[in-house]
Amino acid sequence: MNLMFSTMFPAYHPRNGEQTGFVEKIFDGTKKHTVRKNYDYWAKCEGRRVTLCVWREKPYNSKQKPFTTAVARVNKIEIARWGAVYPVLTTIATYARRIGFYAIEDFARDDGLSIFDFQSWFHYDIGSIAGCACIWLDDVRRVAQ
Repeated sequence: MNLMFSTMFPAYHPRNGEQTGFVEKIFDGTKKHTVRKNYDYWAKCEGRRVTLCVWREKPYNSKQKPFTTAVARVNKIEIARWGAVYPVLTTIATYARRIGFYAIEDFARDDGLSIFDFQSWFHYDIGSIAGCACIWLDDVRRVAQ
C-alpha cells in the first residue's frame, strides 16, 4: 500500500505553492507520522510495510515516486475544534487517554507542521475530523530511484 505525501502546500493553504519539506523531515526524524481520514481504510496497514511516495507532479494527476518503505502503526484519532481558533486532539484510541491543548502543538510538530500550518491544512471550520495517525515504526531509508 502506498502512503502519499505532498511536496507543496495545497491551494487552499495560506502557504500555497511553498515546499512542505516532508521527505526531508521524514528522513531527519522530525516528521514521525501523518494524519489521514478514513481509519477503516488505513487500519489494514497496521504492522505491515508500506511504501512512502510523493507525486511526480500534480497530486492525483501524475505518477507516484516512492522514496522509502516503513512498517506502519495506525492509531485512531479525532481532531476537534476547541474554542474559536485552536484544534485539540481529543482522542488517541490506542492509548485510551485524553490529550489537552498543549499536546496538539507536539502532535503538529511530529506531523512536520507548525500549529498554524496544521490548523490550516485540516479545515477546522467543519467541526471535527475522525481518522488516524499513521506512524512509521522503523528507521526509514531512501530507496533507489
